[in-house]
Amino acid sequence: LNQKQKHDRVNEVLARVNKANADHFSASVYREIKEMRNQGHSFNSIADELNQRKIPTFYKKKWYASSVIRAYRRYQLFLLPQSN
Repeated sequence: LNQKQKHDRVNEVLARVNKANADHFSASVYREIKEMRNQGHSFNSIADELNQRKIPTFYKKKWYASSVIRAYRRYQLFLLPQSN
């Protein structure tokens, strides 16, 4: 393999690892998010609650409504169908 091919392969592997980690993270917070949604909480109030509990996002940052939505939908779209 030439240098570019090796580089491309490494990037492919890293992308798969990152996706697996993001999937695992989404699965870990999905139940809490779903429970709060079922109780009528908005995505903004869920973000506030997760921040108050000091639960970091996948990137170890503060939660915003958009990051809650991404984690919630990632699980629903990519992981939930596989569990059926």
